[in-house]
Amino acid sequence: GLQVHDPQRPIRVLGYDLILSPSGVQEDWSQLYDSMRATAMALRGRSCALQGRVILAHSLVLSQLWYKTRLSNPSHNQISAFTALAWEVVWQGKMGLKPSLPDVGLRPRQYGGVGLIDAALQIPALQATWIARALTVRPRPPWGAALDHFLSTLPEGPTALATGFQDTNLRTVAACWA
Repeated sequence: GLQVHDPQRPIRVLGYDLILSPSGVQEDWSQLYDSMRATAMALRGRSCALQGRVILAHSLVLSQLWYKTRLSNPSHNQISAFTALAWEVVWQGKMGLKPSLPDVGLRPRQYGGVGLIDAALQIPALQATWIARALTVRPRPPWGAALDHFLSTLPEGPTALATGFQDTNLRTVAACWA
């Protein structure tokens, strides 16, 4: 009565489309991009003010990315593609006369910008909140003491979680922690 799953097809778990790869299980970013693109295309016909389109880009397009990045990170090129897609939503696909994304799109409104959230900054911020919650939850999880011990062995201590283990030689770290 058991079905064997084709390893070439993604497995959907709690909204995450996971695919098997030589380095382990990874998120299917192309499927996410396709889903976000379909949402973006549906929003093109909406008639609303510029700030309304920014809100639509945040709440309907980029929110899909925020959910998926709680588990894993897309590459820099993928983040750029997701950001460009959100920028298309803001300009309703009329990209010929659009202003510069870094100069106007990502700048806050009070400084003359549009206020689009920068995915390259938002993703690590969301992951940091997840890590902070995991470390401060009461009662402590069973693995909390083991994590505390591991972090105490690092030169930078617990700040390694924020710095990305920059000063740590990962070859000396046990495989379960690496």
